[in-house]
Amino acid sequence: MSESMTSADGAASTPGSNYELDCGEVHLKAQNVPERVQLLFLSTLTLAIVGALSIGAWALAQNSRYDSREDS
Repeated sequence: MSESMTSADGAASTPGSNYELDCGEVHLKAQNVPERVQLLFLSTLTLAIVGALSIGAWALAQNSRYDSREDS
């Protein structure tokens, strides 16, 4: 097995990135954020957005069904 195959260089040892977000009075600065944390944050955010959209669509469908029963 070659030296590069057995080395510890991988996702856990990759250096992170520096982020700075400035929105008016809110100032967020993160230094050296690892890739795993970035992926976890983005996947959690994506699931939250998809969940909120799904609940909104479900509520709209229920409201539409209720309104159609009222009209009959």
